[in-house]
Amino acid sequence: MANAPRSASRRGAKGSNWSAINVAKIAELRAVGRLRAAGEAAFAERREDRTAVYSFERAQDAELTPEEEAEFRANAAAWAWFSARPPSFRKQTLHWVVAVKRPETRRAHLETLIQDSAAGRPIKASCATGPRGVAGGMPGPGV
Repeated sequence: MANAPRSASRRGAKGSNWSAINVAKIAELRAVGRLRAAGEAAFAERREDRTAVYSFERAQDAELTPEEEAEFRANAAAWAWFSARPPSFRKQTLHWVVAVKRPETRRAHLETLIQDSAAGRPIKASCATGPRGVAGGMPGPGV
């Protein structure tokens, strides 16, 4: 079944994220006259707030509020473990905490980060599968 073709269509362009790389490819295709009408339509339907949203594309790194950072630092073991991780891990993990819409979700992510860091382990969402075993969790740093 692993090599079987997808039977379900992918989500349409209206709700999709557009990476900065793909936006640049659109410009390249336009410049050489190779962008077809379907590509123009898909690009026109994209939402600006869903463009260049990936953690590695951000001009500014994700940051905790001063209050959140103080709470994290108050747990010395958690802060020490987290601070010892590579910068790429810290950047992805902080993005996971701050890139949510609801304050209660942000709060839950911060609590998970502090608890898992205190236990000396990456957050569950950084595994190959998400918290419910669904593929598509945050890419793991290998620590």
